[in-house]
Amino acid sequence: MAFRRMRSKCNGTDFTKASWEAGFVGIWYGGWTASDFDRLKVRFDGEALNTELSKRNRKARLTWDVSRGMMSTVWKFWDMDSSTDWVFTQFDGCIHIAKLRGQDVLDAPQFDHNREIYKARRIHNKKKFEIARLPDCFRLLASAGQGNCHEVKGTRPLVSLLAECRDVEDLLHKWNAKPLSERLELLGPKSWESVALAYLILEEGFLPAGLSVGRTLPVFDHVGARQDGTQIFAQCKGDRVKVRIEPEFLEQVRQIPRNLRRAYYFAYAGVHDDAGDIQDVKVVTNADFLRWLSRTANGKMYAKLLA
Repeated sequence: MAFRRMRSKCNGTDFTKASWEAGFVGIWYGGWTASDFDRLKVRFDGEALNTELSKRNRKARLTWDVSRGMMSTVWKFWDMDSSTDWVFTQFDGCIHIAKLRGQDVLDAPQFDHNREIYKARRIHNKKKFEIARLPDCFRLLASAGQGNCHEVKGTRPLVSLLAECRDVEDLLHKWNAKPLSERLELLGPKSWESVALAYLILEEGFLPAGLSVGRTLPVFDHVGARQDGTQIFAQCKGDRVKVRIEPEFLEQVRQIPRNLRRAYYFAYAGVHDDAGDIQDVKVVTNADFLRWLSRTANGKMYAKLLA
């Protein structure tokens, strides 16, 4: 079973809502038709197939060639399995999810644009979920992927839960029935940076230094300070296996006197390092985080927000 985030945008024009409401998801990528592809894929493969499709583009007065990147998406679109796979998208403040209906790819000319032909798959069993009423982690789905047809990985459990539920009320009932540990697992590895930031704010009075979380620096995910000037550095690893603390992390942290800094390593499954070698670094695992949520005043307060 796969879950694919669909976007129907062509040359700056967004057909996502109109296509979905008409019962289709689709792609463009040129002036060739669905039947062109079905016929040519039997005779050609690799670059030869790209070349043949590019010829159809030129006949449609499109000057560009079909690239390898485009073909990767085309094959993903054609190979979706209607017996198992789901597609989803976002518009009007809702996440919309549906099953594919049948394996046929057809042309939907009402969505042709700038001489590019819309190749479509039929959908049915459509459901929608208002984003504002869902747990915050579901907002990740609204921006998942960049292409027209993107299979989600890290957020797959969230889409799977949408597929299981009838509506928002059903989803919230199932979500709240899950233990907190399972809800944290459903958030996926990327959420680990977010909950780590909450921990630092509540436990250390952490004030960020104006750097983007998790992306600006290669060694640190969080850089900031307490009001008393103590510098705080943290790295987050959401891997579901033990990791080893990078030498660069320890080297840069230890350039600052120990009494003027606090160093955290949020390792979901723990670290391989010997405790004596990293005694000036506080390691926080998922098990530690769950104990914090259940046993401390700050943690219990944050657990209510997560719920």
